[in-house]
Amino acid sequence: MENEDPLPGQIPPISAPDFQALFESAPGLYLVLTPALTIVAVSEAYLKATMTRREEILDRHLFDVVPDNPDDVNATGVSNLRASLQRVSQHRSPDVMTEHILLAVKDITERKQAEEEISRRGELLEAANKELGAFSYSTSHDLCAPQRHISGFADLLPMHAVRSLRRRDRTYRHPIYDRMQRSERAEVPR
Repeated sequence: MENEDPLPGQIPPISAPDFQALFESAPGLYLVLTPALTIVAVSEAYLKATMTRREEILDRHLFDVVPDNPDDVNATGVSNLRASLQRVSQHRSPDVMTEHILLAVKDITERKQAEEEISRRGELLEAANKELGAFSYSTSHDLCAPQRHISGFADLLPMHAVRSLRRRDRTYRHPIYDRMQRSERAEVPR
């Protein structure tokens, strides 16, 4: 009779819950610490909010994973929390560090992604600017060579040769020469 199927309407026996899986899937940001403040368990919500991986923080000391704010030389959060946790460990009762405690954990995933996108676009922009500079230099050089040739040929027409040309043909030399001079002065600096 021990191995019989349950009768209709009877509830089958429930297996023991997987407490680790329950803890890890809890919606809050949780860490489990040893008395020596070593992290031995962490919730998925904590990992997601802090953009860390379980294997990166398990078996590490709490204050190696959550250090003081490096941008605040007067930060006392770690020393205050360490003292409070030591009092809890010694007295086995809750400890109030101050009258009010505010702990804020902010999900910075979107900010980090935006920073990475800005960095990526900055690198693309820098590469495009380098290409544009090289193209600009090459184009300027390519345009200057024919210009110098035309200007040189215009200079080779001595005044007496120009006088022997018909009146209409003589008028072509001055605009060519003048435009070449203006474009040489407007050349892009290197």
